Amino acid sequence: MNSKKLNIPSSDYISIRYSEKIDPSKSTNCYLCSKPLDDKISPDHIIPNHLFNKNDPCRPKLYVHGKCNNLKSKEDQWFIKQIQLRSYFDQAAKKGFIKMMDKAVQEKPDAYIIGKKIPNYKLARGIFDNVSWGLEFSGGLRQLKISKLNTLRFKNYVETMARGLFIRNVVGSRPAKPKLIMKQYIDLQLRNKLNGFMEAITGFIQSSESSKFGQKWGNRVSYIGSRVKETHNKGFLFIQFYSQFGILATFGN
Repeated sequence: MNSKKLNIPSSDYISIRYSEKIDPSKSTNCYLCSKPLDDKISPDHIIPNHLFNKNDPCRPKLYVHGKCNNLKSKEDQWFIKQIQLRSYFDQAAKKGFIKMMDKAVQEKPDAYIIGKKIPNYKLARGIFDNVSWGLEFSGGLRQLKISKLNTLRFKNYVETMARGLFIRNVVGSRPAKPKLIMKQYIDLQLRNKLNGFMEAITGFIQSSESSKFGQKWGNRVSYIGSRVKETHNKGFLFIQFYSQFGILATFGN
């Protein structure tokens, strides 16, 4: 699915009705733990930094506690590989995933050496210990089956990321965790439901033409959303990765 059809803006921040965006240096609360910030803070890339190309500009950030940032950073690579796995039919996603797997294979002989660093091998084991392939479909396409443990871990990360993007774009907002609908497009296509899902997303976007915010970095990452006029904490956000995996987050419902 081509993200351009969804009318998602470029990487430069845009907002029409709510032109003021939050200054990361003026954040008063850590969006990761919701507690007030102290003097030990650091900027967090709300969307993992390594999902972007080297020269991609204007990556959304918020200041958070240093400890919270360190904890989230430990999950970043795992989340990236989960996204690439779910977007495997995109060549860039496939390339990124295979690169990690090649390194994991190289590290495998050292897996039982005490003290040896094997980050890619551990990452690969953490992914494939809980992933299986389903039935093969026509054209050689297969449906991924993700375990409940990985699904919950993935959901928790996405909730935090979506909430951070909403706070980053809507001044004064402190929304609760959003409700999520997450779809792998190849799955929808096989079930003949892709058009229906994208029509629903397009409806959300068209209904908020006068109040939307969003960014897009080529085919890799994009998001678009809106808040309602009545409150800072209600609205929606749609995030898309590699034009293969879409996440709809709704706040305040």
